[in-house]
Amino acid sequence: MTTNGEKDLRITLCIVAAAAVLAVTFWYHDPFLEKAQTPNYVVVERGQTLTFRNGENRGALIWGWGEPESWGVWSDWYEAQLSFVVLGISGENARIFIECTPLLDAEVPEQKIEFWSRNIRLGEVTLKEPKASFSIPLNGLKLGEDFPLVLRLRMPFARSAQELHISDDPRKLAVGLVSVRFDN
Repeated sequence: MTTNGEKDLRITLCIVAAAAVLAVTFWYHDPFLEKAQTPNYVVVERGQTLTFRNGENRGALIWGWGEPESWGVWSDWYEAQLSFVVLGISGENARIFIECTPLLDAEVPEQKIEFWSRNIRLGEVTLKEPKASFSIPLNGLKLGEDFPLVLRLRMPFARSAQELHISDDPRKLAVGLVSVRFDN
């Protein structure tokens, strides 16, 4: 036999669980599975270079990016996401070319970035120089108007300039994004 207090506790727990399920249902958004039905994706054509200076192409920066600066934008955590609708290239040989500036220091002599899309690991780079240019294969991903590309960058060596005693900046920085280009 249960007491009124136990019944109240069970009812409260059921209400909290139901609210959590509803919250996830209403707020959950998985861009890896959806088709482009929103005008918020930045559209880029084969060979076109997108720069991130002074807030240019800010719509491609989904999550994990700082405020734009005159040269580009810093990542601002251990993960960041970019999104694009890529036109004019086939997924079989498609590549993204990236120009960036990694945060390097005696305590952080290299930055590692893993690239993911649609739960597929596309590749990884290790950056050891103050300026970097590299490409990542898009491994046959479907690209085009109905298939937005959402790239997830994982950066395990992100550190704050404050931790490194460089400045008082508390953001977890790993890479400063300057530009991207898509090509075969």
